[in-house]
Amino acid sequence: MGAQLVDFALGLTVKHIAPYAGCRFLVVDAKPDSVGFYRRKGFTTIGLATNTADTFTPMFIDLQRLDMQPSEGTSR
Repeated sequence: MGAQLVDFALGLTVKHIAPYAGCRFLVVDAKPDSVGFYRRKGFTTIGLATNTADTFTPMFIDLQRLDMQPSEGTSR
């Protein structure tokens, strides 16, 4: 379910927001257990940031490098 939500958010941003708002990068603050998930989705680590509750890993993805066309056997 998480992968589908990320795919949906990326597709929506690339097709309907970025062309009009000049958005190029999408940034997330990944929880420690989620860093691998976001890496598999194409995100790159920026560095480490901390808050009082947890340590998060800031990560980004370059929206201009995404191919948002559905691949064979998948739907978006």
